[in-house]
Amino acid sequence: MKFLIHSTVSVLVFVMDVLYQNRPYQRFWFLETIARVPYFAYLSVLHLYETLGFWRKADWLKVHFAES
Repeated sequence: MKFLIHSTVSVLVFVMDVLYQNRPYQRFWFLETIARVPYFAYLSVLHLYETLGFWRKADWLKVHFAES
């Protein structure tokens, strides 16, 4: 499993190196966009839980505000 993960990451890094060769700003923008995706998904699910009323049953929203 470790080999598979390492291989996948190596291939992705190689592809990014080829695509963004001599273009550091575009590479930075791409990486920043990818880095925002998990946080945006996390907030979206929290807001969905709040809208559906599930947040009252658990402390997810309190955890979110404690993290921020």
